[in-house]
Formats: sequence, structure tokens, C-alpha cells
Amino acid sequence: NVSTLYAQNTKILGKITNAKSKLANVAIPTNPISEDDENFAGYIEGDGSFVIHFDISEPTICRFYHADDGVPIYIRPNDKLYLEVDARDFQATIRHSGQGSSPNNFLRDYHKKYGLTAVNRSIAKEKVRLPKTSYRQYVDQERKEKKRFLKNFSLNHPLSRAFETLIEDKIDYEWAVKLLEYPFEHSFHSSANSFEVTDSYFDFMNQLKIQNTPAINIPEYQEVVSRYIHRKFKNSIVHSGYNKDNYYVDLFRFSKKHLRDKPLFFIQAQAILDACTYGKVELVRSQFADYKSGVPYPKYVKALKEVYEKSAKLGAGRTAPDFQLKSITNKMISLKDFKGKVVYIDFWATWCGPCLQEFQFVDHLKKHFANRDVVFLYISVDQDEGVWQNFVLGRGLNNGIHVRANGLTSKLATEYNLKGVPRYMIIDKFGNIADSNAKRPSEKGVIDDIEKALNSITSQY
Repeated sequence: NVSTLYAQNTKILGKITNAKSKLANVAIPTNPISEDDENFAGYIEGDGSFVIHFDISEPTICRFYHADDGVPIYIRPNDKLYLEVDARDFQATIRHSGQGSSPNNFLRDYHKKYGLTAVNRSIAKEKVRLPKTSYRQYVDQERKEKKRFLKNFSLNHPLSRAFETLIEDKIDYEWAVKLLEYPFEHSFHSSANSFEVTDSYFDFMNQLKIQNTPAINIPEYQEVVSRYIHRKFKNSIVHSGYNKDNYYVDLFRFSKKHLRDKPLFFIQAQAILDACTYGKVELVRSQFADYKSGVPYPKYVKALKEVYEKSAKLGAGRTAPDFQLKSITNKMISLKDFKGKVVYIDFWATWCGPCLQEFQFVDHLKKHFANRDVVFLYISVDQDEGVWQNFVLGRGLNNGIHVRANGLTSKLATEYNLKGVPRYMIIDKFGNIADSNAKRPSEKGVIDDIEKALNSITSQY
């Protein structure tokens, strides 16, 4: 099916010498929610010539590629871009001409100078070791250099104002992402103690264009708008009585105050997707219904629907997927073995620091529910059975039922939509999910939640 974004009036044509495969390709980002690209290809003839036919209704930065190499390109509706390249040295030899060539020659030069080459990665790794003030000076200077590079290029080559604006914004988002990532990267790569990150550190985000529909498919913009909205929302709920179970529902609503059109729909979809993975999916049911009926972009809705409907099967009140896993004592364990009892499931791994920290809080739960119909089931996602066995037995953790699923790509992890650990669930006496994202052993209220499931006389939640 050809989406409404496309007709067949735009084309990329040219010649690839020393071709490594039979196809020349263009990948057009169409959906920031699924991160899917729409791919079009042209057959490379014996003389190296090719033509790729497609169309777009709005300008976009996409990717032209052949075999295992590629470059960013900028395409407008009805462009007829001509390019030549030697596949033996793709980056050094690509040349653009014809309609739309100027912005693409800029992107080529910009990509060569500032792209994620091995040299630039090495420089970036060294720079994040700098103290905060020195690093800020470095990224500020790089931002100025990039904008000067754009200005100097535009003096000798015609660039549309729309393209210049898009690149100026892209430069700003690249700058912002480096500052956003600096606290973690600095602590990771530097032997010095990490600095305290205060709210004032993030004041640089006030310089950015947050509502920016033309930039929706730029990855740096996606990160910036997401981090901005999350941070602004968290600052609005800083009080002790906030119920964090409502986080994604409230974020969905909050985003309407600050965004519109595609950026809004991107953040709202992200809120629902995060609820599916990290929250209680049953709480965003009405938000998904609003999204499905109110968003005018079918691809956005389709991408969200695929994830939501799968995750909704794991909402409170739904039957928990059964499984059979081998225990630490080599006994096959099934979830249905525990019908008539409440099961507190702890998904964990030996390599997960937060998981291990929670073990110290488990004893008080077990003492509280001693001699009652509560089972503590530990499901490790370790791939190495020996490491798991040695850890559990060596640490004396075998006070409970320990089983192992083979990694985060295992059948069980897929059926439970497990994207990371730790994660906790409460299964009721009827084999249904009582809490799709239960509190950790260390969290206040976990005993009350288990008691609620234990005392329930119905399978509905």
C-alpha cells in the first residue's frame, strides 16, 4: 500500500560505479512512534545507472544508501536529484547535481565534518571527561562553528529558508543532546566524582524550539522534546502525596498544554507506550481511546495500536499467561500450580543492581505473610544457568521459588512484555493479574496491595 504521503513524482537518479549490490535505496522516516522507514529502491543497470521513483508531500531528511553505506539527503516534493558515487569510497566520492543538489551537497559536507565518524567518536569520548564549565564551553563553541559552517556554505550555494531553518534547529538539538547526556557520560568516562545535577543545569533547554513539527523525524529533536516535557511535568508534581501510578495518564494530559500536532501526538503515544512497559496499562485505556479517535495520522495510530493491544492483555483482571520453567531444584514449575494462592512475581537478574538491592527488603514481606496463601516467585532472566544457580545458592537466596527464563528475548519475557528488570506483578488466587506493575518490596504500600489480592473474593480488578 502506498500511503497518502506518497505519489510517484519525485525521483533520485544517478550512477554508482563499482556497485556492491543490485539496488540503490532511499529510506524515508515516516513514523517517529514505530521508528519505521518507508523504503524505495531502484535497480542498478550494467552501466551503474539507476532511478528511484517515489514522492513526498513535504520536505524531509532521509537516507540514501547502497549495500552497507549511506548518507543523509534532503528531498522536497517533485525533486529530481542526480547523484554519482564510487561504492569503493562512498563518503568521499558522492556528488549531487540537478534539482535539490545544494542542500544535499551541504549535508554531505556537514556529515563528513561532524558525523559520527570514528575520529569524532574518539574526540567526544575525551571531551566528556572535561569539567562541567569546560565542557559547556566546548559544546557552545562547536554549536557556533556548525552555524558558521552553514552560513558560509549558503553564501555560495542557494539554500531555501526552510532548509536553513531546519538545519539551524538540528544544530541546536544536537547541542542540547550533548548537554543532556553529559552528566551520565561524564560520570561513566571520568575517574572524577560526578557533579551534582541541579535544576539550573537544564536552563539551556529554554533556548530551544520545543514545538517544531517539521523536525519531528529528527532523532535529536525527539529526544529533546521528550526530555523537556518529562522534566517540566515532573517539576509540576513535586509533592509527597502524588500517586505515581497516574504518571503516564497525567503526562498524556499535561502534554496538551505545551504541544500540538505531530509533536503532541508523538509524546502522547510515548506516554501510552511507556505505560504499557513500565506502568499499569489498564490505567491508560481511555487515553488510548482518545488517541485512536482524535489523531489524524493513521500510521501513528496503527503503530501504537499494535503495542497497546498486545500489552492490554496483561492489564489487571486479565488471565496471567501460564508458563513452565525449571526451578533451582530442577523441578518444573507452572503458574497454574499456584491456583488458590496469591503470587508475588519478582522478575530479576544477577546483573541488575536495583534488583539485588531489593532482596534486602524481602524478608519483612515473607514474615508478614508467613503461613498464608502467598507465594514469592522469583523469575530470573539470566541467560547463563550456571551463573544464576551459583548466585542464588551462594547468596542463600533460595528462600522462595526460583525459576529462570532464558533472557529478555525468551518466550516468557515476550508473553509478559518484559523490556527490563526489575519488574513485579501480583497474580490473584484465580490466576488473574491483580497488579500489572506492582510495587517493589522496598516501597510503601506493597503489603496492602498483596493483602487486597489475598482478601479478594472476586477475580475482577
